[in-house]
Amino acid sequence: MAPQTININYTPNKRLSLIDADTGTPLYHVKVSRQTPQMEMIRLGPEPSQEQPSFPADEETYFASRVSTAQFALTSLNVKLRIRDYRDIELKRKSILSTSYLFTSPALSAAAARMMAPAVLCWEADNTNNTVGDFQLVVDATNDSDRKVLVRFCNQSFSNERVGTFELDSGLDQLVKDEAVISGLAMLAMVQSINLAGMVMFKGG
Repeated sequence: MAPQTININYTPNKRLSLIDADTGTPLYHVKVSRQTPQMEMIRLGPEPSQEQPSFPADEETYFASRVSTAQFALTSLNVKLRIRDYRDIELKRKSILSTSYLFTSPALSAAAARMMAPAVLCWEADNTNNTVGDFQLVVDATNDSDRKVLVRFCNQSFSNERVGTFELDSGLDQLVKDEAVISGLAMLAMVQSINLAGMVMFKGG
Protein backbone atom coordinates (compact mmCIF):
# COMPACT_ATOMS: atom_id res chain seq x y z
CA MET A 1 0.00 0.00 0.00
CA ALA A 2 1.06 3.57 -0.68
CA PRO A 3 2.05 5.83 2.23
CA GLN A 4 -0.64 8.03 3.71
CA THR A 5 -0.01 11.70 2.93
CA ILE A 6 -1.29 14.31 5.37
CA ASN A 7 -1.36 18.02 4.52
CA ILE A 8 -0.55 20.32 7.45
CA ASN A 9 -2.54 23.50 6.78
CA TYR A 10 -2.85 26.77 8.65
CA THR A 11 -6.44 27.77 9.37
CA PRO A 12 -7.74 31.37 9.12
CA ASN A 13 -7.64 31.62 12.93
CA LYS A 14 -3.98 30.53 12.95
CA ARG A 15 -4.49 26.98 14.12
CA LEU A 16 -3.53 23.82 12.25
CA SER A 17 -5.76 21.46 10.31
CA LEU A 18 -4.24 18.15 9.20
CA ILE A 19 -6.09 16.69 6.24
CA ASP A 20 -5.76 13.46 4.28
CA ALA A 21 -4.29 14.56 0.94
CA ASP A 22 -6.15 11.91 -1.07
CA THR A 23 -9.65 12.07 0.43
CA GLY A 24 -9.76 15.57 1.91
CA THR A 25 -10.87 14.11 5.24
CA PRO A 26 -9.86 16.15 8.33
CA LEU A 27 -7.71 13.93 10.56
CA TYR A 28 -6.32 16.18 13.30
CA HIS A 29 -7.05 19.65 14.62
CA VAL A 30 -4.29 21.46 16.51
CA LYS A 31 -4.57 24.51 18.73
CA VAL A 32 -1.27 26.40 19.11
CA SER A 33 -0.75 29.23 21.58
CA ARG A 34 1.66 30.53 24.21
CA GLN A 35 -0.52 29.09 26.96
CA THR A 36 0.69 25.84 28.52
CA PRO A 37 0.51 23.29 26.96
CA GLN A 38 1.30 25.27 23.85
CA MET A 39 0.12 22.57 21.43
CA GLU A 40 -3.16 20.71 21.90
CA MET A 41 -4.01 18.12 19.27
CA ILE A 42 -7.13 16.05 18.85
CA ARG A 43 -7.54 13.21 16.41
CA LEU A 44 -10.89 13.50 14.73
CA GLY A 45 -13.36 10.65 14.58
CA PRO A 46 -14.97 9.09 11.53
CA GLU A 47 -15.93 11.24 8.57
CA PRO A 48 -18.34 13.94 9.77
CA SER A 49 -22.06 13.58 9.28
CA GLN A 50 -25.02 15.86 9.88
CA GLU A 51 -25.72 14.08 13.16
CA GLN A 52 -22.09 14.07 14.35
CA PRO A 53 -20.00 16.93 12.95
CA SER A 54 -16.22 16.91 13.40
CA PHE A 55 -16.05 20.42 14.84
CA PRO A 56 -18.44 20.95 17.78
CA ALA A 57 -19.79 24.45 18.28
CA ASP A 58 -18.34 24.56 21.80
CA GLU A 59 -14.58 24.69 21.16
CA GLU A 60 -13.69 24.65 24.86
CA THR A 61 -15.44 21.32 25.29
CA TYR A 62 -13.83 20.14 22.08
CA PHE A 63 -10.30 20.86 23.26
CA ALA A 64 -11.00 19.61 26.79
CA SER A 65 -11.08 16.13 25.24
CA ARG A 66 -7.70 16.63 23.54
CA VAL A 67 -5.73 13.56 22.63
CA SER A 68 -2.15 14.80 22.68
CA THR A 69 -0.22 17.86 23.83
CA ALA A 70 3.26 19.35 23.58
CA GLN A 71 4.64 21.59 26.30
CA PHE A 72 7.61 23.88 25.62
CA ALA A 73 9.88 25.77 28.03
CA LEU A 74 12.02 28.80 27.26
CA THR A 75 14.87 27.38 29.33
CA SER A 76 14.98 23.96 27.67
CA LEU A 77 15.71 22.48 24.25
CA ASN A 78 13.45 19.55 25.10
CA VAL A 79 9.67 19.22 24.84
CA LYS A 80 7.29 17.36 27.13
CA LEU A 81 4.65 15.32 25.30
CA ARG A 82 1.38 13.82 26.43
CA ILE A 83 -0.11 11.21 24.11
CA ARG A 84 -3.52 10.05 25.28
CA ASP A 85 -2.93 8.33 28.63
CA TYR A 86 0.85 8.49 28.32
CA ARG A 87 2.25 11.52 30.13
CA ASP A 88 5.66 13.15 30.50
CA ILE A 89 7.15 11.69 27.33
CA GLU A 90 10.37 13.61 26.71
CA LEU A 91 11.13 14.72 23.18
CA LYS A 92 14.84 15.28 23.61
CA ARG A 93 17.32 17.02 21.34
CA LYS A 94 20.18 14.66 20.53
CA SER A 95 22.81 17.30 21.29
CA ILE A 96 22.97 21.08 21.64
CA LEU A 97 24.08 21.64 18.04
CA SER A 98 21.90 18.90 16.56
CA THR A 99 18.53 19.25 14.84
CA SER A 100 17.64 15.62 15.66
CA TYR A 101 15.08 14.79 18.34
CA LEU A 102 14.56 11.48 20.16
CA PHE A 103 11.67 10.06 22.14
CA THR A 104 10.60 6.69 23.47
CA SER A 105 7.50 5.44 21.67
CA PRO A 106 4.90 4.14 24.17
CA ALA A 107 3.09 2.15 21.49
CA LEU A 108 6.13 0.47 19.98
CA SER A 109 7.70 -0.09 23.40
CA ALA A 110 4.56 -1.90 24.54
CA ALA A 111 4.63 -4.05 21.43
CA ALA A 112 8.31 -4.87 22.03
CA ALA A 113 7.92 -5.51 25.76
CA ARG A 114 9.16 -9.07 25.39
CA MET A 115 12.50 -7.75 24.16
CA MET A 116 12.91 -5.79 27.42
CA ALA A 117 14.08 -2.71 25.52
CA PRO A 118 12.26 0.58 24.85
CA ALA A 119 11.62 1.57 21.24
CA VAL A 120 13.33 4.89 20.57
CA LEU A 121 12.32 6.97 17.55
CA CYS A 122 14.35 9.81 16.08
CA TRP A 123 13.36 12.80 13.96
CA GLU A 124 16.37 13.65 11.79
CA ALA A 125 17.14 15.61 8.63
CA ASP A 126 16.08 13.82 5.45
CA ASN A 127 18.63 14.43 2.70
CA THR A 128 16.99 12.11 0.16
CA ASN A 129 16.01 14.90 -2.22
CA ASN A 130 18.59 17.46 -1.06
CA THR A 131 15.70 19.66 0.09
CA VAL A 132 16.29 21.98 3.03
CA GLY A 133 13.80 21.50 5.85
CA ASP A 134 12.77 17.90 5.15
CA PHE A 135 12.85 15.42 8.05
CA GLN A 136 12.24 11.73 8.63
CA LEU A 137 11.17 9.71 11.66
CA VAL A 138 13.26 6.57 12.00
CA VAL A 139 13.68 3.76 14.48
CA ASP A 140 16.87 4.75 16.31
CA ALA A 141 19.24 1.81 15.97
CA THR A 142 22.96 1.15 15.75
CA ASN A 143 22.68 -0.90 12.58
CA ASP A 144 21.60 0.99 9.47
CA SER A 145 19.55 -2.03 8.40
CA ASP A 146 17.35 -1.58 11.48
CA ARG A 147 16.79 2.16 10.96
CA LYS A 148 13.42 1.88 9.27
CA VAL A 149 11.82 5.12 8.07
CA LEU A 150 8.31 5.41 9.52
CA VAL A 151 7.36 8.95 8.50
CA ARG A 152 8.73 11.66 6.24
CA PHE A 153 8.06 15.38 6.55
CA CYS A 154 8.23 17.34 3.29
CA ASN A 155 8.73 21.05 3.78
CA GLN A 156 6.47 23.58 2.04
CA SER A 157 8.87 26.48 1.62
CA PHE A 158 7.66 30.08 1.55
CA SER A 159 4.01 29.18 2.15
CA ASN A 160 1.64 31.00 4.48
CA GLU A 161 -1.05 28.37 3.94
CA ARG A 162 0.74 25.08 4.58
CA VAL A 163 3.54 23.92 6.88
CA GLY A 164 4.22 20.89 4.68
CA THR A 165 3.16 17.25 4.52
CA PHE A 166 3.64 14.09 6.53
CA GLU A 167 4.05 10.84 4.59
CA LEU A 168 3.25 7.94 6.93
CA ASP A 169 4.10 4.31 6.31
CA SER A 170 0.91 2.44 5.46
CA GLY A 171 1.44 -0.21 8.13
CA LEU A 172 1.62 2.11 11.15
CA ASP A 173 -0.68 1.59 14.13
CA GLN A 174 -2.98 4.53 14.85
CA LEU A 175 -1.30 5.31 18.18
CA VAL A 176 2.10 5.41 16.46
CA LYS A 177 0.61 7.86 13.95
CA ASP A 178 -0.55 10.06 16.84
CA GLU A 179 2.95 9.94 18.32
CA ALA A 180 4.52 10.80 14.98
CA VAL A 181 2.25 13.76 14.32
CA ILE A 182 2.48 15.49 17.72
CA SER A 183 6.24 14.85 18.04
CA GLY A 184 6.80 15.99 14.46
CA LEU A 185 4.94 19.25 14.98
CA ALA A 186 6.83 19.90 18.21
CA MET A 187 10.15 19.18 16.50
CA LEU A 188 9.30 21.54 13.65
CA ALA A 189 8.51 24.34 16.10
CA MET A 190 11.91 23.85 17.71
CA VAL A 191 14.21 23.56 14.69
CA GLN A 192 12.49 24.26 11.39
CA SER A 193 9.32 26.37 11.23
CA ILE A 194 9.57 30.06 12.14
CA ASN A 195 5.78 30.36 11.83
CA LEU A 196 5.11 27.52 14.28
CA ALA A 197 7.74 28.80 16.70
CA GLY A 198 6.13 32.24 16.58
CA MET A 199 2.69 30.77 17.31
CA VAL A 200 4.12 28.93 20.33
CA MET A 201 5.90 32.00 21.71
CA PHE A 202 3.55 34.86 20.89
CA LYS A 203 0.04 33.70 19.96
CA GLY A 204 -2.72 34.21 22.51
CA GLY A 205 -5.23 31.52 23.45
